[in-house]
Amino acid sequence: MASAFFSFLIVLVGLVIIVGMIFLALDRIAKDEFLKKIGKLAVGGCALLVLLIDVKSVFFGGGGGGGGITPVALIEFAIGVIVLIVIFGLLDMAITWWASPYSGVINYVLAGLMLILLLVLAEQVLFGGGLGLISNAGNFPARARQ
Repeated sequence: MASAFFSFLIVLVGLVIIVGMIFLALDRIAKDEFLKKIGKLAVGGCALLVLLIDVKSVFFGGGGGGGGITPVALIEFAIGVIVLIVIFGLLDMAITWWASPYSGVINYVLAGLMLILLLVLAEQVLFGGGLGLISNAGNFPARARQ
């Protein structure tokens, strides 16, 4: 029971970090408040489901935790968010500079695509255990099993 509870605390800290990064990135990327609300609702609801699954596994047993949040997954997610924001910023500047009559429409579509990519990154980190950018040699739970 103590091991399961400690695993729950690890997942809880990971969720707080990931959801915080996603909310910061959403504030930076989303130009439209409605798209921002959809992204925050999707991420918040997903985090709540992961939390409930972990609470179930701690108190009632059966099945592992809901998330595959590891230190490597957090680093990979941060790398993905930084790359996404840098690419978005560069494309936003280029579109505003070269396509000024249509820049509002193009930037709106670009922001929507970036939000989709951000949610894909979040899904991979929350449920896939990472993005596969860094070797599993640094994966904390895998090292603990050896």
